[in-house]
Amino acid sequence: MGNSKNMLKKWGNPFLVLVIILSLCFPAMAEEDPIGEVDGNIYTNSVFGFQMVLPDNWHFLNDLELAQRMDYSVDYASREGLARLLKEKTAACCMMATTEDDPNSTVHLMVQDLGLYRYLDEQTFFNAIKEGLSNALTSLGFADVKTSQQTFRLADKEYVVLDAEGTTNNITEHSLFMYFISDNVMGVLTIKTSSQENAIAILDFLQPLEGNCTPNI
Repeated sequence: MGNSKNMLKKWGNPFLVLVIILSLCFPAMAEEDPIGEVDGNIYTNSVFGFQMVLPDNWHFLNDLELAQRMDYSVDYASREGLARLLKEKTAACCMMATTEDDPNSTVHLMVQDLGLYRYLDEQTFFNAIKEGLSNALTSLGFADVKTSQQTFRLADKEYVVLDAEGTTNNITEHSLFMYFISDNVMGVLTIKTSSQENAIAILDFLQPLEGNCTPNI
């Protein structure tokens, strides 16, 4: 449990840690590379079928900055390195963005090999772990945790979004967690900011690779 708590503090994503614990003994690598590509202010992930297009006041961390932020070895400070990390460790953070207007506002995408749970869809996975979500957030040091399930429509598909709010060091933090599952991998897009309004605005950075996205929150 000590190692699990350290992972929670390091990644700030309790849901991903839960599935890591469940699936480490049953690795099953994805057939395609789900790491994605960053080009200027656009991140594209063809496996999960979306782009994230940032406004001018936001920027993506480059591969070296991402490795430093996640405490990865510099050997993984590239797209190829992150793909290798995913194969070796079954999990990798492949994208992170922030804004100088509010350094506490971030968005990042963790990719996890689902292993034994590779046959689940987003909703089924969410239902399987939702009872432990509040406890996981509490393990991160949050108090007065409130969670609810929302949805977000991207092109013709509706995705599960966990809406979470908690207080730490007398500061309220609002987070959205959005799940993508394709083949044997899951992506968890995590948005952290100070209010639900800001979090939903950041969620609108998402676009499908084809068509328009219509939020349903």
